This record gives sequence, structure tokens and C-alpha cells, in this order.
Amino acid sequence: MALTGTNGRQGVGRSGEIVLNVQALDAGEMHVSSYWYPDAEPRSIPSVSLEELLDAHELDVVDLLKVDCEGGEYDIFPEAPDRALDCIRNIAMEWHEVDTTKRSSSG
Repeated sequence: MALTGTNGRQGVGRSGEIVLNVQALDAGEMHVSSYWYPDAEPRSIPSVSLEELLDAHELDVVDLLKVDCEGGEYDIFPEAPDRALDCIRNIAMEWHEVDTTKRSSSG
């Protein structure tokens, strides 16, 4: 299950399904992102929004949200409603400078 935003762009940012690109790296390491990479295999997986995740688990307060989403932060956070963000006390995350022209062809 992936966490997405709610902005409705095809392939990313919506509940239901997201297309992620899976790229095999050296030594068996895998890179997974909604952004395109050469030789990456697109895979569809179930997804939920941040708001839906909090609601499903009846969370009114989150002490720490750890985020490592390989560029997905551009879909998750701008579209999250204030109610969802207000209940999170701390966020630890990476952010990635990405070229949005390399978004998956389905996105």
C-alpha cells in the first residue's frame, strides 16, 4: 500500500491505485518512484491519501510521521487537508529535487 496525495492526477496523487517505476540497481538494490527512470518497470499498487490513512486508524494525534517516498512528497503534502497536517506533531523526511517532465507516462 502506498501513501499518495489527493490531487487526482492519473497514476499519482489519488486513492485507489498509483503507478510506481521499479528500477533494479547494482547488488540487488531496487529503486522505486513515481518518477521515470531508464529501464524502470511500471507497477500498479494500491494507495491511500494521508487523510484516509489517519481516518482508517482513527488517529487524532501523530507524534512522528517518517516519510521516505522518493519524490512522492510533491503529491502527498500539498494536497493534504489542514485537518490531517494539524494532527501531526513532527515530520522527519527526505525531499528530492525532481524533474517533473520525467513523470511516468501514465501520470
